[in-house]
Amino acid sequence: MEESRELATLRDAVERELAHYPAAKQRLWLAEYRFMEKLMSFRQLAIYAPAFLTLSRVMPRKMIFCRREVVHRYLKLHSLQRTPFVEKLCRQFVRSSVLLYPAESLVLAADKFIRLASRSADQSKKLSRHRVAILLRSHQMMSDAEICERFQCEEIYLDELALLTKLADYYRLTLDDIFKVSVEEINRFWDIQY
Repeated sequence: MEESRELATLRDAVERELAHYPAAKQRLWLAEYRFMEKLMSFRQLAIYAPAFLTLSRVMPRKMIFCRREVVHRYLKLHSLQRTPFVEKLCRQFVRSSVLLYPAESLVLAADKFIRLASRSADQSKKLSRHRVAILLRSHQMMSDAEICERFQCEEIYLDELALLTKLADYYRLTLDDIFKVSVEEINRFWDIQY
């Protein structure tokens, strides 16, 4: 409830800033903001909003659509599984990447996305169950320094642990399922640079 109130307050502030634009520009940037609002948590959005408003002032409409076309064509060059899940991820990435990454990082970000989407393409229960086991085992093996580096604040870490606990219950993971995950599997799972 609190977060939805904060989101509404932030949205109102962004809408007030965008209200000074001509109607077509205002509609475009409001739609982009609402799209990003669906993808980000309130914390992420609160940090991103000032940069978003700056971007809305300096990025021409044509540049947005040209960059999207470049990213879309780049993704088509790669052999991703064309499942509904992957297609949805691709559409979200194409739309959001041009607002999140500078031009010089766009292809690098697309390459990382392709590796992540390939790794996540199989949404079968068996593979999802194994991914949860890998996540749990990797969290268990993290040092305090690695946990602090990976999570910006304690609340995000506790939320992640709560989600993983629910997923472990849902998939009925046993300690054996979690502890049989090897270090090599964990390294492969987290290595999106290969």
